[in-house]
Amino acid sequence: MGASAPAARDPAGAVPVVRSHRIVLALPEARATPERLAAYLCLIDRPVTALLSRDRLERLEPGRFLYHSRPFRLLAFELTPSLALQATWQGSCLEIVCDDCRLLGLGAWQRGVAFTMAASLRPAALALEGEWRATLLTPASLPGWGRSLAGKALEQVVKRIERRVQGGLRKDLLTWLLDAEVSG
Repeated sequence: MGASAPAARDPAGAVPVVRSHRIVLALPEARATPERLAAYLCLIDRPVTALLSRDRLERLEPGRFLYHSRPFRLLAFELTPSLALQATWQGSCLEIVCDDCRLLGLGAWQRGVAFTMAASLRPAALALEGEWRATLLTPASLPGWGRSLAGKALEQVVKRIERRVQGGLRKDLLTWLLDAEVSG
């Protein structure tokens, strides 16, 4: 992956729980050439907006967003992530980095947990390809079962991201590719 996630607030003795995922969005459409796909990705705000729920996304400035994720349950906790995202076009790759995340709902554990995320998307022949990686730094005092639960929470995030890639991003990209008035 081109961009790396920024260093998380590293709580003393934190233990990382890491998940990564390869992204492939196949586009069996003749107009999905690497050049056209690059033209879409370099719009930066459009693909980021297509990836995330618009009603939870706040555009702060070009390429910079605040995203309030939908809450999810983990044991007795209802967690609500709030992510500051920076998106940039680097060479032939869209890089998206979470440079600040707040996990509301952890109670006393809140100060001991930190989250980082980075993703990249690049054009390929009839596809977008990329990687996604997230790290959850957990307190060293957290028992093994707690880290296992943290891993399961990250796996839920992987599933959400995959649904967004295959749903919202696919739909918006195909609309852009097939509508000459939109894509030129």
